[in-house]
Amino acid sequence: MGVPTGYFYRDFYKKFPKEFPKRNDLAGWCKDTLKDLLQAKTDRLLRQVDIVYVPCRECREIFSEYADVRPLPPAGEDRRKYRGQGGNTAIYVGGITVSYGGELMLEAFHRLNKEGDYPLLLICRENEWEKLDSPFKAEPWLEVHHASSEQLIPYYERAGVALAINRGTEYDDHAISVKLYEYISFGLPERFLFAELPANRAGADDAGRGAAAGQQERHCSHSRRKAGSG
Repeated sequence: MGVPTGYFYRDFYKKFPKEFPKRNDLAGWCKDTLKDLLQAKTDRLLRQVDIVYVPCRECREIFSEYADVRPLPPAGEDRRKYRGQGGNTAIYVGGITVSYGGELMLEAFHRLNKEGDYPLLLICRENEWEKLDSPFKAEPWLEVHHASSEQLIPYYERAGVALAINRGTEYDDHAISVKLYEYISFGLPERFLFAELPANRAGADDAGRGAAAGQQERHCSHSRRKAGSG
């Protein structure tokens, strides 16, 4: 009896060609061609292994062509000694491009701060911040940093609320926020706020913690209620 082999398949963009169409410019065509070559290698591997691992259980429905598909969500480490001091300060770590909904998050906090003091620690890539089109980039409640790995610890120590926000495309319905598990490791998820996406909701439920905000437009009142309950 042989040892079963497995392959972890994370970035399954090819399953959603309408959301990730081919590009027409030369640079885009070159990148897409390279991705197609890598995808062909991945497809061969997927046909040869015994188990296909995916980020969450919602992915299984889009990989029905494989006999054995199992969820294998990201792992984390216990970093609760750095747990934030609570209060109304929120932290968001991740992308802020249009696909991530960064401009909607800032608009939500703009509305929220009309009713109280709710600071936001925004940790993102410097180039994404420079490209972000938002009238709220100079607000007094906003603090922006470009950090990663161990550099994040001082910011997590100041936070009372962790945010994971997404626009809820079909791809997002099957993807999972890796940051969710980082938030869990820092002890923040009991006030975790995120859009109502099946994969993220299941991830929080599996961890035994989490509070879901149904729509982006509801983040203001939901953030205020959860922050105030700490």
